[in-house]
Amino acid sequence: MCKVTIAIPIYNVEKYVEKSLLSALNQSFDDYEILIVDDKGTDSSMDVVRKIKETHPRGYIIRVIDHVVNRGTGAARNTAIDNAKGAFLYFMDSDDILELDTIKLLYDVIVNEKVDLVEGSYQRVSMEGVVLEKKIFPEMKVSGDFAICKWMQRNRIYYDGFACIKMYNLDFLKSNRIRCNDHHKIEDPFFSFQVVLYAKSIITISKITYNYVMRPDSSVNQDVDDSCYNQYLEIFRARTQLMRGLCSKSIPETLFNYYLQHFFEWWLRFVLLGRFSKQKKQYFYNTIQEMLTLNYSVKDLIGLRYKAMYLFMHLSDFRYIKTFYYIDVFAAKCYNRMNKYFHITKLPYSHL
Repeated sequence: MCKVTIAIPIYNVEKYVEKSLLSALNQSFDDYEILIVDDKGTDSSMDVVRKIKETHPRGYIIRVIDHVVNRGTGAARNTAIDNAKGAFLYFMDSDDILELDTIKLLYDVIVNEKVDLVEGSYQRVSMEGVVLEKKIFPEMKVSGDFAICKWMQRNRIYYDGFACIKMYNLDFLKSNRIRCNDHHKIEDPFFSFQVVLYAKSIITISKITYNYVMRPDSSVNQDVDDSCYNQYLEIFRARTQLMRGLCSKSIPETLFNYYLQHFFEWWLRFVLLGRFSKQKKQYFYNTIQEMLTLNYSVKDLIGLRYKAMYLFMHLSDFRYIKTFYYIDVFAAKCYNRMNKYFHITKLPYSHL
């Protein structure tokens, strides 16, 4: 047993994994393991891992689980949940970089405050290490049912749906059966939605703990293919089913907005604007109209933007919502430009 497991799926990252793995090995924390899930890529990534394991003074803390065949990032994260020896679990992508004190800082908080998860601030950096964007969270603890929804409402910002950045109490994940879709390479949306539903305590801290390396060949920058299209549909149906199961309870308005926001800002962008036939786009749109059967109405939504989007969703042709999407993007850009020059203090157009 150890205190923390850092889980790193490995798949075709031979150019980046050395720097990433070394940032995990060189932590100022002592009692932890690094769980490598070999997802059977076609390059020399695992050769790099094995060399570091053999030569680094801390190489003995690296443990490798072999997937035998490629199963995708979702399965790799589930493997980590099932096999982690630490009481707390930290997901890390194999091309990103941890700050030196990341694990110690998050561990001290999660142990002392006894919360389900703790999230550090982060920054996006270029391949050359230039900081492109910083995301600084407030120092805040929120507890109770739908704790993350309360956090979103208080801060007027949406919860980042990344599996990384956060340290989780492993018992919290296992007791609520929070997992990724096992066969998906799009692992974050469903996993993080479950965390939003079930977490009863969260702490965010303002110190930057994680560096997202923005590389052009990253999976998030690739076109959506047919397998991704099917996964998006499956994720949407699963999330809608979870929402439908909660409709007999008191659901925070923020939760429904969050559910709608992910659909609008992610799925429409990747699918409705993707390289698919009109028939496929229309089918996808017809499927996501299932959200209209939930026990909500336009008056329950927060903000003019989401009220308008919800009304547009009642139209039968996806081209109308696509047009609204373009108008929305233009309005958001106008807001950001005005805010840059005039320092507007009202709530951002894209926020709660």
